[in-house]
Amino acid sequence: FNVDCVMLDEAQDSNDVTLAIVNIANCLHKIVVGDIHQAIYQFRGSKNALADFQQFASQTFYLTNSFRFNDTIAAYASSVLKYWKGSDGEIKVIKSSFKKISPGATILARRNATLFKIAVEALADGKKGHFAGGIAKYDLDLLTAIANLEIGAAIVHPFVKRFKNLNTIETYAENVGESDILMFTKLVKQNTGKNILATIKKLLALDEWVLANPLKNISLCDYLLTTAHRSKGLEFEKVIIADDFNELYQLIEDGSRNNYLTAALSAQSRIDYEQEINLYYVAVTRAKKQLLLLHSPVNIHLPELFDR
Repeated sequence: FNVDCVMLDEAQDSNDVTLAIVNIANCLHKIVVGDIHQAIYQFRGSKNALADFQQFASQTFYLTNSFRFNDTIAAYASSVLKYWKGSDGEIKVIKSSFKKISPGATILARRNATLFKIAVEALADGKKGHFAGGIAKYDLDLLTAIANLEIGAAIVHPFVKRFKNLNTIETYAENVGESDILMFTKLVKQNTGKNILATIKKLLALDEWVLANPLKNISLCDYLLTTAHRSKGLEFEKVIIADDFNELYQLIEDGSRNNYLTAALSAQSRIDYEQEINLYYVAVTRAKKQLLLLHSPVNIHLPELFDR
């Protein structure tokens, strides 16, 4: 096709079809925009195409200032890259805990199960948490099925119905490292399936109320809940980073950073490493004014490393 200009955004998470369209375009100008440090979707087949395009680019421009966040948050985000990828930066960080957080914050988590745990705690504390984009997008069916498994009700979920009881699915999750399933199972065990199903009804009613008039009702909720993946491209006044970035802490424990910097990691391990760092980087750069880190091994250990 003949056009004057083709522009590709989010080039660090492109796919083959999109790249083919850009490549075959017959035009004088092609503008490719992206951030290699925000490539977080390789697990579903995306490709970081920035390096490929840069080989043929006549000009390269860098965004040196952000319209979204302040210098404090920029320093912390840069520090994540400095320590883990060898980039420049310094650190300033705010630490807090969920119980002491005032309303009006957006909570970003690594997993869906963490958000449900927070939502359950918030309701018990008389507070409202809204799932950004609607609760149905956050594995609600999985949690409902596990709760039904605990009370012995009929199950239609194709995966959960394979298990006889809560103990068998918990053992499976522990053996294969299915963190979301394991967290959902523990949440049901702690609260009982009956109470979780009752809480889900309340969350669904809250979700319906918010979505009926989102511009007004979202602001009336105490917290906005979403995952780091779903937060991509969004921005919020105050962001809280949850305490479930366990894969990132494992990288701290097993010394992956040194192997990465010395090019000693295998190709797949390098991809896995970069994806976890990039995801954390995406999460901390969603904040415009204030960034809070929930008490956890990652959120405590990283600042300590940076300070040293």
